[in-house]
Amino acid sequence: MGAWTGGATDKLGVFRSSDRTFSLDLNGNGTWDAGDTAFTFNDSNVPGTDVLQPIAGKWGGGPVAMVGLWDQTTGMLYLNTYGQQTWGSGSTPGSVINLALYAGSNYAPISGDWNGDGITDFGFYKSSTQTFYLLNLNGSLVTGTATYGSWGASGNQPVVF
Repeated sequence: MGAWTGGATDKLGVFRSSDRTFSLDLNGNGTWDAGDTAFTFNDSNVPGTDVLQPIAGKWGGGPVAMVGLWDQTTGMLYLNTYGQQTWGSGSTPGSVINLALYAGSNYAPISGDWNGDGITDFGFYKSSTQTFYLLNLNGSLVTGTATYGSWGASGNQPVVF
């Protein structure tokens, strides 16, 4: 879900991991038609497909939501920061952030504006310890609100909007 064309209305979006394709309902009518778009993340430097998890946010703080991919094996976060619904120059993402500290299947990626600056940040929920790790866009922990322990029960999934 994201405001793919700007504004306050979120629209549907899906990610097919088998071929790394995003399909976004740009016109918001809930039907796949000529007003929508699909594009593929084709970075040959990123191995595998089954470990990539989609994430969305307004990374630049503007009105348009953009997609990203979290590689749980390597801890690399790939963000589309070009402001359009493609991977920009040469099918590569606009920003690559190394978060190897959070690699592994125990961490679920989340996104939200943790500090109220209008820019979507990201974070992780570790279900085995029920801990949220809230990060700024540069990958550093958010001062004063970095972690929340014992929230939920083991095996719970995060809900962030």
